[in-house]
Amino acid sequence: MKKALLALSLVIAFTLGASAYVGAQDSPIQQCRMLRALDYGNITAGENDTVGAEGTGADHEGEEWAVMCMINTINRTAQVLFTIMMGIVVALVIFGGFLILGSGGNPESVEKGKKYITFAVFGVLVAVFAYAVPAILNLVLR
Repeated sequence: MKKALLALSLVIAFTLGASAYVGAQDSPIQQCRMLRALDYGNITAGENDTVGAEGTGADHEGEEWAVMCMINTINRTAQVLFTIMMGIVVALVIFGGFLILGSGGNPESVEKGKKYITFAVFGVLVAVFAYAVPAILNLVLR
């Protein structure tokens, strides 16, 4: 259990650290491309539209562009985390299944396999929660 939590913590920390590293640039951004449609303030942007500051030539310009880009970044990070976590869940279920099938009647191996599958169920719950956070954030910021 401790090892699984440690591994999950490391994956989350790495993903957040990587997104911060990728987001760091020589000069601040002035616009971003939306991953999904979003309506905030005076701007209604569709999927793949660009939003940006006044005078940047973006599809939608306005004062709220920075908040929309922040929400866009949070949505993208949640998608990446969800994908990574679901991959880990699939690996845990497969590994737990192999342990159970290959136990040869050994109750310790069966219990170990059941624990891996239980960790996978908890992983699904965490992944779904991580994917729901941006939706909750969108509701709060409106």
